[in-house]
Amino acid sequence: MQIDQLQLKEEIIPLYDDKQNYKVSSYIEAFILNSCTKEELAIRQKVFQCLLSNREAVLNYNYNKLYYSEALQVVEDLKKNDFIEDKKFLFYSKKKVKNSKISRLTASLIFFTELKKCIKVLIEIADVNTLSDWLEEVNESLQQFPDYSTFKNTSKELLHYLDALQYINFDKFWDTLFQLECYLSIAKCSLKLDFKLPLIHKGTIELSQAYFPLINKPVKYDITFDKSLNILNGPNMGGKSTFLKTISLCCYLGNRGVPIPASEAKVPFFETFNINFNTSDNHKNGTSHFMNEILSVKEFISSNNESKSVFGVFDELFLEFDS
Repeated sequence: MQIDQLQLKEEIIPLYDDKQNYKVSSYIEAFILNSCTKEELAIRQKVFQCLLSNREAVLNYNYNKLYYSEALQVVEDLKKNDFIEDKKFLFYSKKKVKNSKISRLTASLIFFTELKKCIKVLIEIADVNTLSDWLEEVNESLQQFPDYSTFKNTSKELLHYLDALQYINFDKFWDTLFQLECYLSIAKCSLKLDFKLPLIHKGTIELSQAYFPLINKPVKYDITFDKSLNILNGPNMGGKSTFLKTISLCCYLGNRGVPIPASEAKVPFFETFNINFNTSDNHKNGTSHFMNEILSVKEFISSNNESKSVFGVFDELFLEFDS
């Protein structure tokens, strides 16, 4: 698969990152860069359909980032057993939370209380099993904690909260939460940018008002490709490359299950992508511009033999040799 020239990691993926949680950025990147099966694609689309149809619940998903950071640190500190001190008296000792840790513990509880409210709202609108399972799994852990609104902040309650933290598998908790927030971030950004979820079907490529999202005041295209091979020509500076990038981006993102920059779309399922724009010399491998173009065509033919459906684009192929 050749998708490097779409500049996904550098330019496109940040469009889907709402920056609510820096830990989720790597999940979004993997979500968009890694291929998925047709079955996985169908599940992704169902989750997004649910989220996109509940705009208010998605846009209102929010918590204090500072309290979240403190919660992360509390979980790390748990591994060091650095919360309790034993106050020794003449005939007995008494456990107590260290004064230096009380503010961090309190901040973490505020975060978990805020998160609990956000999850509760999403549980009410979730109508997809995958989404419901994630939410219930996160909620089950959150229910182990007291609610901050009724928390007295006494030594006894702090110790009780600390005990509850010890019983949570936080590696699994964070992973499930970050998977959930990956979907939420993509959905939230798509709602703000007015991206739409395409229909995946067996027919033609049909895009309405599709555009390249990194251009200010972009030209919007209505596109229908009903043939397996299409050749595009036109004058220099006429927008051919941007046109091809728009189609390539919409088809690729649609095949990852995410909303795309178009008002409406139908795209086929492709098993692999081979996208080539402005191939240049590869000094590291010692190959020329011409050789790289030959290798790109060879890779496309090979992938076409190995897969049932391949999306391929070549922009100005062998341009240097047209005279």
